[in-house]
Amino acid sequence: MNDLLKFEFHKIKRQKWFYISLAIMIALLTLMAVGQKYLPSIVSGLVPTDPEAMEQAGLTPEGVDAMNEAFKVQERGGFVLGAASSAMYILLSSVFIAIVVCEDFEQQIVKNIYAHGYSRRSVYLSKLICVWVCCTVIFIIIHLVAALLAVLLLGMKEFDTAVLKNIAVVYLVCMAFNALHLAVSSALRKAGGSIAICIIVPMLFGTLLGVVQNLLKLRTPVLADYWLDSFLGAASTLTTPASRLTEISIASGIYIVLFAFLGDLFSRKAEV
Repeated sequence: MNDLLKFEFHKIKRQKWFYISLAIMIALLTLMAVGQKYLPSIVSGLVPTDPEAMEQAGLTPEGVDAMNEAFKVQERGGFVLGAASSAMYILLSSVFIAIVVCEDFEQQIVKNIYAHGYSRRSVYLSKLICVWVCCTVIFIIIHLVAALLAVLLLGMKEFDTAVLKNIAVVYLVCMAFNALHLAVSSALRKAGGSIAICIIVPMLFGTLLGVVQNLLKLRTPVLADYWLDSFLGAASTLTTPASRLTEISIASGIYIVLFAFLGDLFSRKAEV
């Protein structure tokens, strides 16, 4: 297993997409921070102050106050909390995982690995560990960059420690997504197809759950609320109740175990 891990991490070190995806995420975060720095002043200049003009524009004092409060959230760590979404972490990590996992199969390298006596499970576990570590490193880096940008550009003077709890939940949701991407890549073993499935299916699955709910005429529970997309949105919001965060954490853990098991099953059943 140690030799397999060394091989996987060595492969990552020379994998350009790891660095490209990280650079893109940082660039997106920077653009988002610059936009949020100047957006409040632009919007405030456009919002009328005269009550009659506000009424004609369909605005209310309460609505304007809510908008201003939303901008102030960025100063309390809201920008840091939304780093995974702003940096398109899920999308870019899915591409990274598909390329890393499928490379050995497309180049027939995995046949040589099996020929040296390594089991399919050990090969899969080495890829799982490598992907988990690398995606965790990327996750930490983009949040540290987001915190730096929040201080330098958005005026964040103090960090709301409650944000850390939300970030931990966001991390679990992201790792569940990564486990799903790994399972898909292990099943298809083609980078192009895996990338397409990883991008399209998670988005459509939430819609499919909504259709099923309508067909079954269910009012509660809302099935889509128990899918990963909904989890990420809720965990990235400071006002989400603690009970919901606990629910998301448990469900994300279940998803991680389920997708990891399916990935192992696919890797052992698929033809090489």
